[in-house]
Amino acid sequence: MDCNREASRWKRPYTDLVYQPMLEVLQYLRANGYKTYIVTGGGQDFVRAYAEQVYGIPPEQVVGTAGATKYVYDPNNQPVLIKEPKLLLNDNDAGKAEGIHFFDEAETNGWSVISMKNDWKRIFAFDH
Repeated sequence: MDCNREASRWKRPYTDLVYQPMLEVLQYLRANGYKTYIVTGGGQDFVRAYAEQVYGIPPEQVVGTAGATKYVYDPNNQPVLIKEPKLLLNDNDAGKAEGIHFFDEAETNGWSVISMKNDWKRIFAFDH
């Protein structure tokens, strides 16, 4: 998976297209003793590939749209994971709350919701 391929709209690698407000919130939360997660409508496997490098969030703390995976053995008797054409979790819109519930934490901790759209003026780190 090439996480550095360019995003066509901004002509930049995906790893450059991180939201500045998100980086600020993550830094603030960690500095105040919180464990941080990413909940994304994007593909969970895709975001997990770069989340630690870009956001400092380990793969197991990324919740996203997820497809079914099957554990099988290849012809050389080596174990492999095969992605199946079946959706386990669509982490868009209301699916975000379902995803958080599926991986737990939010409901039991009464987390607050913030909005990058409404609460920040600068979205990307390269915006001035």
